[in-house]
This record gives sequence, structure tokens and C-alpha cells, in this order.
Amino acid sequence: SAGFAALFEAAAILGDLGRADEALARMREAVARSAGAPIAAVGLARALRRAGRKDEAEAALRECLSTHPGDATAGFVLGGLLVEAGQCDEAVPLLEGALPAFLAADPEGGPARKIRAGLAACGVATGT
Repeated sequence: SAGFAALFEAAAILGDLGRADEALARMREAVARSAGAPIAAVGLARALRRAGRKDEAEAALRECLSTHPGDATAGFVLGGLLVEAGQCDEAVPLLEGALPAFLAADPEGGPARKIRAGLAACGVATGT
């Protein structure tokens, strides 16, 4: 039986190929083997989002943050979903909480740029 990493990678590849339902099935298998790792919940949320199931993606991220409240990646992904839904009041604290970790890792990287764009869309200047 495939382990977490192999299933996670297979799900990512299937998602990149536009095979959302297959990606979601592999990601659910990965989550079952993840021992509650936040990255598994984030992967599941991304697969759910690609499959057009944003409400379930949001629920998975909220559950992850209830057990891992400081997880920057889960906060970043949930914040992005909330910005798309026009829920800036809830998105801004999540994005502001996630930004320092991504700035520390790569100030010009994709996640930091996306967080700054999400904050800007909500009318928040980041100054970075």
C-alpha cells in the first residue's frame, strides 16, 4: 500500500493534469495515512477546491486550524478562499498571520505575493 508521500504526490500530479476527482480520491487516501499532519489537510482542501467543492475545502481548513491554530499554510489557503468569497473581515487576520512565515522563507516568492495581493484586495496595505 502506498504511503502518505507517494499518495500526496500522485494527487498533486493528477490535479495538475486536471483530473480533479482522481486527485481528490488519492488525497483522501493520503489524509488517512497522514497522522493529522496539517499539510495533508491543506492538500485535501486544494483538491476539494479543484473539484469545485469550496465549502468542503473551507471546512477542512477550519478543522485543521482548530487543531493547528498557527499553521501558516492552512491560514494562507483559507484566507485566499475567504478573499475570493468576499469575506475580508475573516480573511485579513489569517493572511496577516501567515505573511511573516512566507516572507521569512522567500520574500518575493509566490505565496508571499499572493498574500500581499489578497490583503490589497481587502484594502490592507502591507508596506512590503
